[in-house]
Amino acid sequence: MNRNFLPSGKEKRKYCIFTSAGDKNGIEKLLFNQRERNWDLIVAFYGNSVEKYRDISALSDLAFIMKGSKFQNLKKIFSTQPNILSGYDYIWVIDDDIEFVQGNADVLFNIASTFDFSVSQPAFSADGKISHDITKVIEKEKLLIRIVNFIEVTCPLFKSQDLIDFLNIYDGEMAGWGIDWRFCHYLGSNRRAKFAIFDKIIVRNPHDAEKNGREISSYMSDVDRRSQWEVSQRNLHCQEFAHQVFFEIFTP
Repeated sequence: MNRNFLPSGKEKRKYCIFTSAGDKNGIEKLLFNQRERNWDLIVAFYGNSVEKYRDISALSDLAFIMKGSKFQNLKKIFSTQPNILSGYDYIWVIDDDIEFVQGNADVLFNIASTFDFSVSQPAFSADGKISHDITKVIEKEKLLIRIVNFIEVTCPLFKSQDLIDFLNIYDGEMAGWGIDWRFCHYLGSNRRAKFAIFDKIIVRNPHDAEKNGREISSYMSDVDRRSQWEVSQRNLHCQEFAHQVFFEIFTP
């Protein structure tokens, strides 16, 4: 397969959004006011509804049925059909219910590309779920970017080669919890000023209660996902570390 084309025969755009989606996904919110875009949408569907899968297929540039979390499914694709991921400059690996509050995916990709970041993310709105304080948006005049040593697993944006490097060492076992610590450690977040949070691009991560619990938990419980990470910390000598903001970048 030509690396510049998807299996559907569509020519690839410059960037890619990848997600694993369930029956209660909110993917249509990504496309709000995005009639023209510079990214492809690739979806691995782990739900059970035939109707929901048809809806996703209509919205996506490529969709297929595959059980698992987003990084597990990325690993499966990378191992079996690597050309699907090849040819992109950046790949945004996101949960299926992320909502834009300010900005859009085009701007996100353009900023990451302009600064040549390895791993980055939009800031999280304060009225949504905040798992790590460093990811919460900072309301400071003209603040554009914070250079940090941690990017959360919810919606990391990877320079493609860095994602491929990580997928080469990720075994596909961990289903979410701890993957962010793993890729930050492996890709050198404490050694390289290439990890960033964009405070002028804001997304909202819905609270679990709004969704009647996390749909992915029906695939693997939170307890089991946490246990996987605890085992990996011991086996891989990959420990959690204090979050840091190294410096800030402001708009003129």
